[in-house]
Amino acid sequence: MLTREGVVTKIEHRSIITAVIHGYDVIVDATNFKAEGIKTIGLVRGAEIVWKDFTHVPIETCIAQDLLRPKAEQVGEAVIRGMFNRYLKHNESNKLDKKPA
Repeated sequence: MLTREGVVTKIEHRSIITAVIHGYDVIVDATNFKAEGIKTIGLVRGAEIVWKDFTHVPIETCIAQDLLRPKAEQVGEAVIRGMFNRYLKHNESNKLDKKPA
């Protein structure tokens, strides 16, 4: 049985694939979108994948940029630091700068 996250991921992937099949360009702005999903989607009709990686941006810059957003759209320093600790600080192999093959 799929988790809620699994169901959401399947829906997201199918939506992207459907749009690509019908000739639409798709932009995915998703922090947690995994490279495996992009590889799968890239196989659909030879879709060109352009990966924008921002993991080189210093955490202080991310926090400062977040403060420039309208208050209701701010993520917050705690969330930014938590994501940094989860994805970048402790596990260099988890860096998102790995381009899909």
